[in-house]
Amino acid sequence: MARPLKYQDPIKLQDRINEYFERCDSRTKNEIVRTKDGVELVPVPWPIPYTIEGLAVWLDTNRQTLLNYSQKDAFFDVISRAKERIQANKVEGGLDGTYNPKMAEFMLKNNYGYMDKKEDDEEKDNTITINVVRKDG
Repeated sequence: MARPLKYQDPIKLQDRINEYFERCDSRTKNEIVRTKDGVELVPVPWPIPYTIEGLAVWLDTNRQTLLNYSQKDAFFDVISRAKERIQANKVEGGLDGTYNPKMAEFMLKNNYGYMDKKEDDEEKDNTITINVVRKDG
């Protein structure tokens, strides 16, 4: 007999997922800023990178259990949207320098099916065949 789901209601799960993203987006760090009056500590945005693992910890579950939710029709869209948001965060962060591009590339290849496209000229068939038909008459 399987254990009952920790989240029975997709709406409640979506609410908890939204809380995770809000928490990630709201993190700040203090930076020293020089002003005309001297020096101040100013909070500046320092978002936490989105990850499936971080989301799983936030939901008090594990990565595989979270991914298993997507196998259930009622939760498919909720989990799919979360995964897409995490994936977009990796792509955008790798492009704009928020994240180390190599780390973003590694995560996208290993968790989202991205791959390098290799074109090998030796495997290409560059032959052109022309058929000429002579018509008599």
